[in-house]
Amino acid sequence: MTEQHATQTMAGYPFLDIVDFVERTTYAIWNDRNPGLVPTWYPKHSIIWTDSGDLLGEEVVTADTAERRKGFSDYYGVIDDVIWTGDDERGYRTSMRWVAHGTHDGASRLGEPTGRRVANSSISHCVVLGDQYVEEWAGGNPKTFREQLGHPVDEFVRTNRPTAAPTGEASRERTRSLGATVPAIPEVVDGAGLVVTDLLDRLYNRRDLTAADRGYAPGAPYSFGTSRIGFGPAGVRAEVERWHRLLPDLHLEVEELYWNNDTPDRARVAVRYQITGTATNDTGEQRPVSLMGFHHVHVRGTLVVAEWAEYNEIALLSQVG
Repeated sequence: MTEQHATQTMAGYPFLDIVDFVERTTYAIWNDRNPGLVPTWYPKHSIIWTDSGDLLGEEVVTADTAERRKGFSDYYGVIDDVIWTGDDERGYRTSMRWVAHGTHDGASRLGEPTGRRVANSSISHCVVLGDQYVEEWAGGNPKTFREQLGHPVDEFVRTNRPTAAPTGEASRERTRSLGATVPAIPEVVDGAGLVVTDLLDRLYNRRDLTAADRGYAPGAPYSFGTSRIGFGPAGVRAEVERWHRLLPDLHLEVEELYWNNDTPDRARVAVRYQITGTATNDTGEQRPVSLMGFHHVHVRGTLVVAEWAEYNEIALLSQVG
């Protein structure tokens, strides 16, 4: 794990550890169809940052959760992984990757039921103090979600609300103001954490695509949500090149990083970053872009053997115009 003295006890609360807390609270709210439990674990000052607008306070989070549940009576999610760092005293940072399935069979703000089946993936980074989610960054792709429902995305692009999430030191200071002192990035980045940050820097900032050949195992799956998958170095290069074509001046800044060592040579890494740059749209207008990215990366030795990524294409299209 990222820090020598990290613990996951959740002492004083009815959970086995921080992973059990994330899994049981998420399943209770979503799979047990009980959005009324949101205020139990989300305080009034909690906030969920997303590139399609932020959710502030437990009442807003409860209402948003209830609306999603109204549209899908059989909505059911499975958590694939939880990566974590921290301890009871300083708070925890967690990164949960999950996929939910459901049938659009109810009327809600999503519109009249279409009867379509959807698969919705996401990666959520949370700050936990005691048994409370005080801050969250939610990564997913509403474009794929809307397309599965058969909805044209143009209207959602036009009405997308940008996030007000702070970045850099301002983000870290806000988290500390909530009482959580667990660092977003450990003081010493080594091992699997260094493998991932070095790859991101070389591929995106230095534009060294040969780093994919050195850093990814042959056939390693690279999955972007539920809509795109590539394999091995070629799959990674295709994704990076897509970004470089869109944003010739692209810069990637890591905002959050931690990892769990499962064996001496195997680790799972959670990373959240901010991509900024300038896009030229179809009318020739130059538009500034700022977007969050979320990844889970499995590392064996010095090679990436699997990777999952999420970002919001509705927000991206809205910014590009």
